[in-house]
Amino acid sequence: MTGYIHHQGCDGTPEGNERRVADMGYSVRESTFLELMRFYLLTFTDPGSHGWMQAGSLASAHFGPNLAPRIAHELLGAVNAVRLLRSSPLEFSHPGCPGCFARQNGILWARS
Repeated sequence: MTGYIHHQGCDGTPEGNERRVADMGYSVRESTFLELMRFYLLTFTDPGSHGWMQAGSLASAHFGPNLAPRIAHELLGAVNAVRLLRSSPLEFSHPGCPGCFARQNGILWARS
């Protein structure tokens, strides 16, 4: 089971053990992987969102035409494996929520 959190009515305020991803010391590549994962998870939660297409565009923009397909494919496989193996719901921040993901400020929230 997969579901997103903080989308409806989100004001961007962290809750409990959440922290800004920008404050977690991730590299640009790691932050991009996280964003790709969120788009793939969105696809499973809301197939009409076509999150997989957004993930493909993001991968191409960050990794180029030679690496993007392989990275995208491998990451999708990892996301799907985790999703299928979990016995509890897998929650994630909706990649299109302005409160959760303010692209202009590079803000992403993650639970630590």
